[in-house]
Amino acid sequence: MKKTALTKSESEVMYLLWHTDRALSAAEMVALSPQKTWKDSYVHLMVNSLLKKRMITPAGFVKTFRNYARTFAPVSYTHLRAHET
Repeated sequence: MKKTALTKSESEVMYLLWHTDRALSAAEMVALSPQKTWKDSYVHLMVNSLLKKRMITPAGFVKTFRNYARTFAPVSYTHLRAHET
């Protein structure tokens, strides 16, 4: 299996997703990281990068004030192993 290198910020987003009991939207990731100075645009870049690296997957949608936001969840190890062939 090919190893995927993560940046420090990507690792922090993954840690947040692993230790939350549900999928999160980008705005929720920012809200749950008050010690970080991440801007919404930066979180979106990290989310896109993690999607490209197949570390996270879209998990659904959550209702926000005016619209819906996509939620993301970490890809499970068994899911990664299934794509190994």
